[in-house]
Amino acid sequence: NWNIGSTCVITGWISGTLGSTFDQTFYNFTWNCPGQTADVSFGGYVTTVNGTFALVSSGSSFLFLSGNSRFGYYSQTGGRCCSRDEIIIRNDFNISNGNFLQSRFNQCPLTVGGNFLMSGGIYYQSRHTGGSNATVSGNFFLSNGLYIISVIADGVLTVGGDIILSSGTLVLSQSEFGGVGTFNVTGNFTTGSNNSIRIVQTSTTPGSGNIVFMGPGTQIYTSRGLLSGEINFIVGNDTNRPLLQMGTGANPSIISSGSTGTFTLLDGASLGITSPDGIASSGTTGNIQVQGSRIFSTDANYIYNGAIAQIS
Repeated sequence: NWNIGSTCVITGWISGTLGSTFDQTFYNFTWNCPGQTADVSFGGYVTTVNGTFALVSSGSSFLFLSGNSRFGYYSQTGGRCCSRDEIIIRNDFNISNGNFLQSRFNQCPLTVGGNFLMSGGIYYQSRHTGGSNATVSGNFFLSNGLYIISVIADGVLTVGGDIILSSGTLVLSQSEFGGVGTFNVTGNFTTGSNNSIRIVQTSTTPGSGNIVFMGPGTQIYTSRGLLSGEINFIVGNDTNRPLLQMGTGANPSIISSGSTGTFTLLDGASLGITSPDGIASSGTTGNIQVQGSRIFSTDANYIYNGAIAQIS
């Protein structure tokens, strides 16, 4: 076993599968091989890194993680990485450049005990036909780059903290097989003016997306970004009936008509309404403006808390 604070740095690997020499417990492990010319499989080794697993470069090829990996932190500043099995990150997952494929050959769940931070690169979540899910206990930050939930099959991303999409693009689905990308949200949801949430249509059987506000408690929706495609918004789930607060009276938030999907407020859930125009069953006025059906349950709660007189 490597001592606390120690780092194993691999710099000259060209090709081939790792051997039993790597059957060790590492503290920090860094892969920086710009001369790599072929895909490299870890062969079930380097599965325990108690500190930080760092990918800097994999040349023109992929690095394949195999075996159930347990890392303290994950940091990627370049290269291309693909997982074959389950990955558990006890603390933060950070990607600023390169490509990460969560699933390609198998169903590969990802669990992050801390925050997920993305400031560049491309993250492909559910590419295997069996689908793959990701769970983040902390906050989810997207400040640049592209995150895709459903690449081919259905995929679910569940975040226990707040969502801050200041820039970059979140694609719920780009599946040509009707795959559904679901984003389960338990905290506040904020999008910046340079952010977009999209469904990318690549065939005559496009996918769709769900954003589920699952609480518990009050969740604040702050919108400045772009919506595009069939994105369905649902307030509440089988367990909780939260309050979705649409911004503030001074700065009302809108779920815009860029979404061709639906809006559903479940029985017992609540909606904090801030627009002077309140809410409407259709059209482009009020806090909810999706193009699809709008289901406002008669057994839900409606709180008008705008800054000026409101239509109710």
